[in-house]
Amino acid sequence: MKAIRYVGPGHIEVAEVPRPKPKADEALVETRAVSICNQTDIRTYNGALTSYPLEPGAPGREGAGVVVEVGSAVKNLKVGTPVAMLGSNLYAEYSLRRPDDLVALKTTTSFVEAAPLGLAGCVLAALKKVGSLRGRSVVVTGLGPAGLFLVQAARQARAQKIIALDIKSNPFELAKSLGATTSAFANDREIINACRETPADLGVECSGSPQAVSLLYSMCSSVLVFSHVDQSVRIDIPTARPATLVNGYLTDDEQRGGLDAAVRLFFQRKLLTRPLITQTMPLEEYALAIQKVRRGEALKLVLTRS
Repeated sequence: MKAIRYVGPGHIEVAEVPRPKPKADEALVETRAVSICNQTDIRTYNGALTSYPLEPGAPGREGAGVVVEVGSAVKNLKVGTPVAMLGSNLYAEYSLRRPDDLVALKTTTSFVEAAPLGLAGCVLAALKKVGSLRGRSVVVTGLGPAGLFLVQAARQARAQKIIALDIKSNPFELAKSLGATTSAFANDREIINACRETPADLGVECSGSPQAVSLLYSMCSSVLVFSHVDQSVRIDIPTARPATLVNGYLTDDEQRGGLDAAVRLFFQRKLLTRPLITQTMPLEEYALAIQKVRRGEALKLVLTRS
């Protein structure tokens, strides 16, 4: 089978590797679509990981496919079932999965639209850490795929005010169409000063910027850091009010629960993926696709079987 393989930072090849065989407690899934996780893949391309080469198919975290084989101990999963996946090494034509890591889809589900549900599930799982959003005010920094899923999740959770911030204006209208009450530049002084005077209930950082974490901490009563932040963050602790910083790290169980919740909302049409998908490309063209993502030419790019 074909699989994407990182030989080193920025060095990608399409490898021919053996098709894996499931153990008794595993399922083999034929990948039909897998979406690029922008922050994870860019960090991988840039060499943020410590050891190369990576395993075939890595990083490859968000996908959808069809179960083609199950181990002898697997009882609750049938061959032919379409599934959403969240895990690792999904940039391959086939991958081994634990049945508990898969969520069944309807037979009519678009694999392209289902592929990004893994990221949406992580967003939903992270939001559970901060409790109910009903009637609360939320500020989101970074309107990439995670930030736009966050906007949708906050809307479904009945947040009263959703302020969506970014350093570029491109995603402003999309953010509003998905539920943001306000979209603005991240340095909008009117919004910043208003939130510093009357703090928003929650800020969620989705851009990976340490400056955004600091900004939200000055504007919000609680800050959830969902993104990868690779640099030191300076925080000026407010003297006149409490402020809480929440780590967006998720356990495997939290990720699985989030994926299940994302699939349910997707079927109810309360969580949309299609507006975020800029382009689809063949799996073998991953090296070209990641360049498009690095240059900011694609919001969410999905790779499909050729």
